[in-house]
Amino acid sequence: MTIPTIVSKLKYRQKLQTRCITDIVDCCGIREGMVIKNFISYKNDLFYFAISKACKSLKASRLLYDLGFYEDCIVLIRSAYESYLLSSYSLNNDISDVIKLTVINPILNLNIYDETGKYIHQSQQKAGKKYKYIKIKDLSISTRHCDLDKKIHEELYGYLCEHTHPNFITSFHYQNINYPLSFSCTPQKVDYPRVLFLSVFVANLLLGEIIVFEDLDPEYIRAVKRHILGGIEIIQLYLYSVPDVAFPEMFLNIWERSKLVLQDYLKNTYIKPTVTDQLRIDRIFESQVSL
Repeated sequence: MTIPTIVSKLKYRQKLQTRCITDIVDCCGIREGMVIKNFISYKNDLFYFAISKACKSLKASRLLYDLGFYEDCIVLIRSAYESYLLSSYSLNNDISDVIKLTVINPILNLNIYDETGKYIHQSQQKAGKKYKYIKIKDLSISTRHCDLDKKIHEELYGYLCEHTHPNFITSFHYQNINYPLSFSCTPQKVDYPRVLFLSVFVANLLLGEIIVFEDLDPEYIRAVKRHILGGIEIIQLYLYSVPDVAFPEMFLNIWERSKLVLQDYLKNTYIKPTVTDQLRIDRIFESQVSL
């Protein structure tokens, strides 16, 4: 299959994934903690904050991709990936630790609120003590599938950060295609399908977290199923069709992690797959990918 065909399929799938996530957030993403003022309900707010931020970043990355700003897409995919880690952490850890380390303490570190939430006037602010909060590297070992997520994180996050920070290893993104010996600030016009591949993968991770967290109506359950299956199949097609062997272990781990998303769906839904879908599911679990 040609690169333009793969790119077209990846774009189509990512668009459907983000549309599905948007519909679910619009329907279910109520700010319960802010409304009820209940401590436990802040977990709901944190989860939907992370999902909303991730989905918005993926949408923005798609817009930049169509304009040829591929490296900038990777910056936004990093943001979406970090938000996935936060959403998964919020689901799989003690609620008091989650809220303390991700909501309360980061705010307290601003030195504008005290422990009771009372605002401290700027003239009264002090250097004060530092409150512990969780860092990105710690989130990857606190997810539901932390063993595999940790392996993926070690390579994937490093790759995403290389393109976020001014690392000279990414200087080819600023090379003038017509005059290779000079730099350029203009967008590139050669497809870079790895960006779309990573975007589809992160979107599938988000769908997997949603199906575990939310008690969805049947129409949304079926939509999530369609896009998880479609996402995994295009991930597999990319790995089979695109000669991208820069990070073989990372890509193989992404494939195995994608199958765990499907496993999460099957464990957390009461709707049985159709005969056709069951055949697709069986093919996915039986498939082996090698690079």
